Amino acid sequence: MMKKFMTLFKAVLVLLSAAAVSGFGQTITDVVKETYPMQSGGRLVLENVNGKVVISGWNKDELYMEAEKVVKTRDRERAQELMEQVEIVVEERREEIYIKTILPHQKGGFWNRMAGDNGSASVHYRLNVPHKCILEIENTNGAIEVTEVNGDLTLETTNGKIWLRDAGGMVVANTTNGSVDAELSKIGSDGEMEFTTTNGSVKLYLPRDAGFELDAKTTNGSVNSDFPVAGGDRHSRKRLQGEVNGGGPRIYVRTTNGSVNVREL
Repeated sequence: MMKKFMTLFKAVLVLLSAAAVSGFGQTITDVVKETYPMQSGGRLVLENVNGKVVISGWNKDELYMEAEKVVKTRDRERAQELMEQVEIVVEERREEIYIKTILPHQKGGFWNRMAGDNGSASVHYRLNVPHKCILEIENTNGAIEVTEVNGDLTLETTNGKIWLRDAGGMVVANTTNGSVDAELSKIGSDGEMEFTTTNGSVKLYLPRDAGFELDAKTTNGSVNSDFPVAGGDRHSRKRLQGEVNGGGPRIYVRTTNGSVNVREL
């Protein structure tokens, strides 16, 4: 009797697993578009979960937000219910705009989880900000892309790449399970910049005349630089440390599984 029960139990698990893998039957979206005043030099703080964040600089003293909420589940009624629970909180503070994504709390027991009844929710952001501003972006399960923004940038995500183009200022870009690809049109004269990942490559593109102190290392991969590194400490192809063009801000680069490439613009 017990053997028959276990056989039946395993068969049910297989059917439920197959149903879960087959994908959600209903997908609904809702796009939120808003504009907020934001002076040049202001700060944007964004906390997101499950979604891509794309930010572009422009010649306006305002922030434009286009947020696409996406809900996937098997039942349309359940999808609508989840959509109503997806919140985008925006707070206008002194010289700062704070945006946070709040996703529905996933409830349900073992059988609901196996059948995929909870569904999934995500929010994808497209933002325009003044060219000169400060960004503090924290994402989970999604990429971060920033173009034409000059200011101190702190970009952090998990399970997603970080892509940066035509940026200037001090940058901190950290991810896990994704690459870091950053092009800086100019860098500050002092301070420290950081570019790290766990599983992925790191590519930096810097002005030919940029002065900085490089500290780059990988565990499984190689470190390569177009720049001559004065007093370079290279015990192997896995690490390169020293001054470039007389030194300047420290550029700290780390990855575990991937290569590091520092290129001239």
